[in-house]
Amino acid sequence: MNIITTSLSTLLLTLTLATASAEVKAIQPTGKIPLPSEHAPTAEEAAVFEKELEAAKAKPVTVVLHQGNNGAKVTIPNGAIVIVILETQVASTGYDWSPAFSSSNILSFQSKNIKDDAPTNPMGDPILGVPCRESWIFKATTPGQTLLTFSLVCPWEKDVPPVQTVQFNITVD
Repeated sequence: MNIITTSLSTLLLTLTLATASAEVKAIQPTGKIPLPSEHAPTAEEAAVFEKELEAAKAKPVTVVLHQGNNGAKVTIPNGAIVIVILETQVASTGYDWSPAFSSSNILSFQSKNIKDDAPTNPMGDPILGVPCRESWIFKATTPGQTLLTFSLVCPWEKDVPPVQTVQFNITVD
């Protein structure tokens, strides 16, 4: 089957599938896109739509970022929740993610959680080098822009460059 690409405004195509072949017919454009319903919404329908729209606006927006999103530019509304999930080996190696902001008043820290599913040795200690996940939760509190940078470091080692850095450029509307 050949595929024909053309502008919708010049030609509308209808593809009719028959048993083992396809037939393409040209239809003259009407100048408008047909709507599922050609009538204007009733006052009741409009009221339901407005109510649903307001309910959607009232729900907080949640954005989840991972290491794979390194360098991402994210725009969120004020009040949105930002969850950053990073892999680490904090339980077994001492490395920990340390966050920093270019503008400290744009996001507020809410909580940090370490999900450690690492297997343990017979004495109950974590096996070295097994990854776990650290999650950080922030809330957008002030319109503006900030560069959120996470550095993977050993907290007791001073003046040592981070092993890894992850950054997110966040704009709060």
